[in-house]
This record gives sequence, structure tokens and C-alpha cells, in this order.
Amino acid sequence: MGGSLENSQCAVEDTPHSTQNGTDHIAVNSSTNKIYVSDVVGNDVTVIDGSSNTTTTIPVAAFPYAIAINENTNKIYVGNGSGDVITVIDGATNTTSEIPVGPQPALLAVNPVTNKVFVLSVVFQGTLVVIDGASGSIEQQIPIGTQLNTVSVNSVTNTIYVVDNATTDLTIIDGRTYAVTFAPVGSAPFGATVNPITNKVYVSNSNDGTVTVLSF
Repeated sequence: MGGSLENSQCAVEDTPHSTQNGTDHIAVNSSTNKIYVSDVVGNDVTVIDGSSNTTTTIPVAAFPYAIAINENTNKIYVGNGSGDVITVIDGATNTTSEIPVGPQPALLAVNPVTNKVFVLSVVFQGTLVVIDGASGSIEQQIPIGTQLNTVSVNSVTNTIYVVDNATTDLTIIDGRTYAVTFAPVGSAPFGATVNPITNKVYVSNSNDGTVTVLSF
């Protein structure tokens, strides 16, 4: 049996967020104490000041979805489900720029150590786009599958993990050479997360109702 769940004794604060019922992904920059919330209906990102709960709204490209933050550079990367660009927010000024990467680049992850951004497209599936965070240019395009759902990064080992829902494998990319290998998981893997301290990867398998634990 699993562990019990008890009511948490914590203070709850509601922060107003001007949205059209489109609030989607959320990410935190612990270095600046700023929280970023994407709004797929309003086509913007709300920035919440963690100290005061005041908010600022930043217009971005259409259908902003996943958010990834490089705390070392204070850059916030937003995957946009429509169009062909990701939005880059400068955390110091809230100014934005765009990087063309291909159709519907909704999913992404960041390695803050190497300053690389990894992008998966919703439409142009099968390719992982690698962006150099310093120059904002595409460094590599890696063909790896057909139904790519999740990208996760272990910044300690410089390894990228991609889930392909059409297979029973986890795709593993070496961040130094971009060599691709595979590890067996369950049926229709959907999500993956990494513990960089233990170097273990956890993959949820949607058809099996299981989680595969991989030790590297």
C-alpha cells in the first residue's frame, strides 16, 4: 500500500492572473523568486513576483505552452504551440526575442550548465532541435522518433532524455556528441523526469499503468 495523505498545514494565497481560462504551464526561477505562467488563450506569459505576488504580463507568440528557465543566464524559454518560433524572455528586463525552430515547437528543456535549449515540435515530430543559448542559433537537429512527448535533461551528466509514445523505448542523447542510444521501458511511454543526484530516470508508461526506473 502507498503512504497516507494528510492535509498540509500551510498558508494559501491566491494571486490574481488576468487570463481567459487559458492558464497552462508554470515554472519558477528560484534565483530571482519569479514565477512564470503561460496562457494559451491570451497568448502571453504572466510573471509573478514571489515576494509581493504582483504580476506583469508579457505578450508572446501564439499558444504559449511549456516553459523552461536557465537560472544561470536569467533567460526564460517559452514553447509556442502555433507558429514556428520559441519566445525568449530576458528575466532582467522582460523584453522578448524569437528563435525560429520549425512548426509548433511546444515542448522544451534547458541545460543551464552548457546553456543549450532542447526543443520538440508538435507537428514536425521525430526531431530534437538543439539551440545554443548564447547565440540563439540552431546547433543541431537530431532525428529520433515519431511521437515525441517529453524532453528532460540531466545537467550533471549532460544527457538528454526523450520519450517516444509510439515505442517501448526511452531515447538517450549524449549532450557532448549527440550520439543516440535507447533503453527499454513500458508500453506507450508518456512522461519522463530525472533525478540528477542519483542519476535515475523515471518514465511513466500510459498503456501499462507503470513507471519504469532506469539507473545509469
